[in-house]
Order: sequence, then C-alpha cells, then structure tokens
Amino acid sequence: MESIPRGAGNGGHNRSDVPRGTMLQNELASISALINRLEKAMASLPHVNDEQESECPFAEDLYAQKEELEQELIPKAEVLKRYMVGLENEVQRCRNNLARIQADYAKLNLQETSAHYSEAIEAQLQLLRSATQDRDAVSIVLAKAEAVLKVSRTRKYPGRKPQRQYPFPGAKPGDMPKSSQLPNTPSTRGEPDDEVDGLISLGPLKQTQGSES
Repeated sequence: MESIPRGAGNGGHNRSDVPRGTMLQNELASISALINRLEKAMASLPHVNDEQESECPFAEDLYAQKEELEQELIPKAEVLKRYMVGLENEVQRCRNNLARIQADYAKLNLQETSAHYSEAIEAQLQLLRSATQDRDAVSIVLAKAEAVLKVSRTRKYPGRKPQRQYPFPGAKPGDMPKSSQLPNTPSTRGEPDDEVDGLISLGPLKQTQGSES
C-alpha cells in the first residue's frame, strides 16, 4: 500500500507545487479582484468610431487602462490552468489511495490492524475533500477569468494599440491625477484666476494710493 502523504492540503504546497488552503485562497482573491477591475474598466469604455473619434476626451486612455488589465490577467489565467491540472491529479491520486486502502481494509480480520486502516481511510478522505474543494475554487475563478477575457478581447481601440493619455503620462490603472492636472479646473484655464488675483492685488494698492492722495 502506498504511504499516505502528510501535510497535503494544510495550507502549504503539495508535490505538484500548487498552493493549497489559505495560500490558494489568498491568490484566488487577488485574481478575482483583478477580474473585477477589468470588468469595471470595460464597463466604462466609451464609443470610439473608426476614425478614432469619441465624445469622451480621454477615451484612448480608458482603452489603454483596459488593455493593461487584460494583459495582467492573461498570465494569471494560465497559472490557474496549471493549478487545475495539478489539483485534478491530486484528486485522482487521493481517490486511488482511498480505493486501495478500502480494498485492503476489507480483507482484514485483526481488530488492531483494522483500527489503523480506519484512521488511514479517514485521513485520505480529508485529503480528498481538501483537494476537491481547492480544485473547484480554482475552476470557478478560472471560468470567470476566461469569460471576462473573451469579452475584453472584443473591446479594442480602433486601428491601433491605445496609448496612455490621461490622467498623466506614465500613470498606472487606478492612479488619480494631481489637482493641477485635472481637466476643466480653474488651475488649467489660467486666465480667470489670473484676473481675480490681479484685481485682489490692485484693490489694496488703489486704496493705499487714494489714502496717500
């Protein structure tokens, strides 16, 4: 009978180097958050015609952000596919071990030896449940990632790869512009603020000149 591995499914890595337990849950949560960000980015994409014209002044930047998130998610989905293979193998290995232990257990007559086999069966059942749960969790996140990527690949900027335009050069997804870089703010218009500042500065000056005369 093959020895039953200890520690598999307890939050570490198994023999196929697939994270398990808490480590896997944390990784799946991170990937799920990335999927949600890509979904939100797609939902905010404005219409752009074939001449790359849009009513949205920063349409190209929104498409560029969407592309960045898409490219970030693609390798994550490939990792999940590898996890699925490893976890499916682990599930099958646990099933084979369980079947072998149960077959040997059926041939036993000694009560002491039988008790050891009962413990082995229970331990293998726990490993099987853990591997099945992890596999199913990966399957759910992978299916959502593939579905979102499929839609994202159809939402392309016309004619070329979009380049970042807004909020500022070199920004990353989620970055916010500085107040001096926000469009349609007083600081960017310049003239009204300059006029107000000029009037304020002239007011006391005129009063002072008047009092002197």
